[in-house]
Amino acid sequence: MWGKQFCEAAQQVMGIAASPLEVAGIMLLSHPRRAGGAEFKNIFVNDLTPLSNSARKIAGQKICYGDIVIVNPITMKALIIELQGEVIHGSGAVLDHDATRMTALQSMGYDVFLVTHDMLNDHDQLDAIIHSVCERLELCYKPKTEAMRCAETRLRANVLCNWLGIGK
Repeated sequence: MWGKQFCEAAQQVMGIAASPLEVAGIMLLSHPRRAGGAEFKNIFVNDLTPLSNSARKIAGQKICYGDIVIVNPITMKALIIELQGEVIHGSGAVLDHDATRMTALQSMGYDVFLVTHDMLNDHDQLDAIIHSVCERLELCYKPKTEAMRCAETRLRANVLCNWLGIGK
């Protein structure tokens, strides 16, 4: 049973994620709407962004990686979603690093959303984030039907579970 599910999940891999929270975010944002996702098409995981000279001074580095980057190829607008898994329980150094990266990216004109596990796990908050992403990228937002909301609840339960307990 787990082998079949693992194979199906592996076929949906889009890139190299750094954490289970990134995987959950990608799945919730990229899966088809009928399967509970937001169905963003041009979405990238840990996408490399070269920094401008002024952004380099802010971040103290030449490049940044956006956890999730969503692009509207028609308008050439991009938005970065940074998933915050350790802000509450992690060290201050993690928060400082994220803040400098976020400021550097914003100085280059990127919209950067900080999104937590709890925000992904709440339908209303996730829907508001999706709506905001659509507005910022000039994409058409469509509210989910009741069937889509049920599928989202199932998807959220599967991707935001304790991954260490899978298969036990």
